[in-house]
Amino acid sequence: MKKYSNMLKINLRNYGLGPRGCAALAASLIRNTTVLSLNLASNNIGNGGMAYVYRILTENIYIEDYDLSFNNLGTKGIRKLADALTQCAQIKTLSVAGNELSANDIKFLLSRLEDHQSLTTLNISHNQLDEVGGKHIAEWLTDNNMLLNLDVSWCSIRLMGAKALAKAIGDNNKLISLDLSYNSFTNDTIEILTNSLTRNMSLCELSLHGNQFICRYDATIKENPSLLITGKDSQVYKMIVSAATNQSLKIFRLGRNHIDTRCLMIILESLSQMNNITLEELDLTGLTISAKQISKIDLLFLNHPKLTCYVGPVRQTVEHFTNHLLNLIHAYCEEHSITLSDIFSSNEGTRTTISIITYEQFLNGLRKAKIPFPIARIDDIMKYLGRDNEPGQIPLRSMNIG
Repeated sequence: MKKYSNMLKINLRNYGLGPRGCAALAASLIRNTTVLSLNLASNNIGNGGMAYVYRILTENIYIEDYDLSFNNLGTKGIRKLADALTQCAQIKTLSVAGNELSANDIKFLLSRLEDHQSLTTLNISHNQLDEVGGKHIAEWLTDNNMLLNLDVSWCSIRLMGAKALAKAIGDNNKLISLDLSYNSFTNDTIEILTNSLTRNMSLCELSLHGNQFICRYDATIKENPSLLITGKDSQVYKMIVSAATNQSLKIFRLGRNHIDTRCLMIILESLSQMNNITLEELDLTGLTISAKQISKIDLLFLNHPKLTCYVGPVRQTVEHFTNHLLNLIHAYCEEHSITLSDIFSSNEGTRTTISIITYEQFLNGLRKAKIPFPIARIDDIMKYLGRDNEPGQIPLRSMNIG
């Protein structure tokens, strides 16, 4: 009990707890009043261990965030969880990704969440939900007025399930983030998606990365490129336009689809001539594209300084490198039971609390702790962390994660 008495977050990911470990954990957490976040991902909890997690869910009224992903919960385990959620009024974030759940399992879970007043973030990714599961999620989304963030990636959603979800985007005006990447949304869903994006007024981030959208470059397009903009092959262009001009949407991910880069150049050239673009990030990474084409795309959007178009093999921004380094820093702090101030303070041997450090202190702290950092990117990382302060200064609050 004392071990967790002063902790706000417990991360036991990949600890191999199993049912027996969950029994011991439940005994410690049932009456705990400080822990707010519990990560039990990848512990092979199964249906047996879920009986103990059920006790935590129903008897501890303080924990708000649960990660139960990749735990082989299956049908029996998810039903225990679903029943527990009706008695867990405080839960805000839940992940049940990768738990071998079926369409019927998800239907049962969502039925228990219909009247939940606190849940704002739900991750049901990496489950075999298929066409029927997509329909269940779409029906639930249409009536849900609480959830803000939903991850349904890698769920094999296709056919009528994909169409139903595409329509639900327009019917729901509460979600701010929706991840539908790596499913089977095809060109048959584009018109519905385009229509939904003209109606939705809440979504800030939408990912359709890695689906089955196709835009081919053939002799007809070569002879008349305008077909991609106003003709019979303009579906992809119209969807991108609806995303780019939606007043609330800021991030749209469409990479790793079957879009010929010659078609992409025609589409982006036309898009760049629009004056009412409100999108801030258009992610088209994962497409085979040449360095010359990348340079041309950079020039296309010079008149749209708020829009960044990511192209190329992968997206690697300063934010990506910063987050990776911050994870290393926090892992070091946790391993050595120290604070950020301890790493970056100039006063060795004495514990002092500081709120702002210099670039030199930041670098010295990393070197002293032997935390690896990307030399070529470190200047950009420091500027990113200190972007709201005076030049050369980094507030420690900018290094908080989670």
